[in-house]
Amino acid sequence: MVTDLHAFLKKNKKEAAEVEYAPTKAFVDEKGHALKWKFKAITSEQFDEITDKCTREIPIPGKRGQYKRTVDVNLLNRKMICECTVFPDLQNAELQDSYGVKEPEELLQQLVSNPGEYADLLTFINRLCGFDTSLEDKVEAAKN
Repeated sequence: MVTDLHAFLKKNKKEAAEVEYAPTKAFVDEKGHALKWKFKAITSEQFDEITDKCTREIPIPGKRGQYKRTVDVNLLNRKMICECTVFPDLQNAELQDSYGVKEPEELLQQLVSNPGEYADLLTFINRLCGFDTSLEDKVEAAKN
């Protein structure tokens, strides 16, 4: 067990590494292999910012002046995938224009239009960002 707080200094923190993954078979190289994209995990701060952008206050019916917060989970997922995508650049105007879209989230849906491939990509991104282990699993691992 590490007891020296210096081990936790920022200079000792590992950067998230870029990883490659082929999210769709719609784009292939000259040999017919699916093109790999590059992804990088987002930070907790970035996740909070994305979540805030996807959260709305909805009036509670029959309760004047009262609201409940709700998260658009589909938008949250699209934004998280886009934020994790390093290459291709989903912000690229030429790429967006070629599909007639103006937002990275819209472009993502055009590039990965197969729902099964999109679901697999979302699973990959969730694992990349550390959402692959339940709280119970983490507690169990900590006990051992």
